[in-house]
Amino acid sequence: MVMINRFFAHSFIFFAVIFGASQGTAQESCNIDYEVRVDLRKPEFGAYNIYDTIYGRWDQDEIFKAVVPIEGGQTLMAVGEVYQRDKSQPKSKAMAGAHDLLLVQTGRNGRVLLDQIHHVEGLGAVVDALPHERGFAVFANQRNEAGRAVVWMGVFDPRGFMLDQQQVADSDAGLEVFNVVRDSSDGTYLLAASSLGGVSVTKASAVLYRIDQAGKVISRAAFVMGAENRISGIVPLEKGGAMAVGYSYDAAGRKNGWVARLNKKFGLVWQQVYPRGAAAELASGRVMPGGQALAVTGAAVPISEGRKAGWVMAVSTDNGAVIWQRFFSGALNFSGRDLLVSPDGVVSAILDGDAAQGSDEIPHIRLVTIRPRGAIFSAEAFYNGAAVDAFRLASGPKGERILVGTTLVPHQIGKPGSLEKSKDGLVNPEAGADLSMSQQGWMLVAPSAEGYKDPCAPLRAERSQN
Repeated sequence: MVMINRFFAHSFIFFAVIFGASQGTAQESCNIDYEVRVDLRKPEFGAYNIYDTIYGRWDQDEIFKAVVPIEGGQTLMAVGEVYQRDKSQPKSKAMAGAHDLLLVQTGRNGRVLLDQIHHVEGLGAVVDALPHERGFAVFANQRNEAGRAVVWMGVFDPRGFMLDQQQVADSDAGLEVFNVVRDSSDGTYLLAASSLGGVSVTKASAVLYRIDQAGKVISRAAFVMGAENRISGIVPLEKGGAMAVGYSYDAAGRKNGWVARLNKKFGLVWQQVYPRGAAAELASGRVMPGGQALAVTGAAVPISEGRKAGWVMAVSTDNGAVIWQRFFSGALNFSGRDLLVSPDGVVSAILDGDAAQGSDEIPHIRLVTIRPRGAIFSAEAFYNGAAVDAFRLASGPKGERILVGTTLVPHQIGKPGSLEKSKDGLVNPEAGADLSMSQQGWMLVAPSAEGYKDPCAPLRAERSQN
C-alpha cells in the first residue's frame, strides 16, 4: 500500500539563552554569538512543505535510509530495507536481522513509479546511495560467506536493475561502514568505516578507504584516536584532502566529538576534540562556501539532569576553532543526524527527536535552518503516524531539502475493532485485537532554504576555542 500525504509541518522555537546581542542585530552588525541554547517548545502552528510519500504494507516493515536524484533530477530513488513479518502473527515484530534491499522510485509529485526488492545474502544496514556513471551505487554492510563483516557495493541502472556488485573487505579484520561520499573531482568514493578487531588493528579503530567506481580499493588509512573511535562522516575538500568528523572515548571513558583535517594521502594534519557535557558525538559535516569553515551536527548529553540536545556547530577548517555553536533541546531527546549547506552558506540540519521511556510526547523531526553567521532562521517540526525517524538529508535538483526515514503507522486488520484514540488523536496500538503497527518508508520534500547574501567578511573564527 502506498500513501501520499500533503500536510503542514509545525514550527515554533523559543530562545532560552542568547549570548550577546539579539540574533537580528548580530546579523546586521556582523557580530557572531558564540553560543546559543534553544528550548524547542511543542509546535503550535504550521509551515508548508511540498509533499511527503509513505510506502509500505501492514505485513512488512520498510525503512528508507538514503535517496538519490536520477534521470537528471526528474525522479528520486529512495533506498532502504524491507523486513518480512510473520503473517500468522500480525502484531509480531519484524524478523530481527533478516531483510532485503528496497528501491522505490518516485516522480516529482511524490507518486511511486516503481519499486523493486533485491535479495542480497547477508545484507546488513544500508548506509547510502550515490550517483554512479552507470546509474547509482548503493553501499551497505554485509556478512560474507565466512561470516566476516564486509562492505557491500551494488551498482544499479536508473530503473533499479542491478548491474554489478562488489565487496570491500579488510585483510585481517571485519569492516563496518558508517558513511560514504563521492569525490566529485575524480568520481571515486570515500568510505568511513571501523575495523572490528584483527591481527594488526586496534579493536573498533577508524579506517578510511578510497575506491573506484568498480569497487577496487585505491588507498587505505587507519587511525587511532582514543581508546575507541569512529569516523561518522567524511567531507572531501576542493583543493585535495578531506575533513573528518566523529567521536572517541578518552581514558576516563567519556565520549567526545572531534573534527580532523586530513591530507591527500589521508595523513592526519590536525585533530580537535570537543568535550561537551557528560557525552558528545558528531555525526555529519559539510564545508561552507569559501572553504574556511565546516558545519557539523551531532548531539550532547548534559552533565546534570536533562535530555539529549541536538548540536550544530561551525568550526574553522584551518585549526578546528569554534566559530559558533547552537544547542537544541526540548521534551524529546534530540540528535543531529545529517545536514546540508546551500550555495549561500545557509545550514540545514535534521534533528531526530526520540521520546523518553514512559513519555506521552510524539517523536518527531526538526529541520533547523541557520544562517552562515549562526543566526537561527527556523526550526520546523514534522510529524507522521505514531512516530517518525529520519536518517538522511539530501539536496534536490532545485535545492529542495529531502528527508528520508521511517514512520510508525497503525493498520486495521480483520474485523473492525474498538480503535481507541489518545488525547492527541492518535490511535492507541493496545486498543483492540484488530490493530497492527508497522514501520513504513517515509520521504518528505521541504522547500529549499531561502536565499541569503551575507553582507559581512568571510566567516572566520574570532577566538581560539574548542
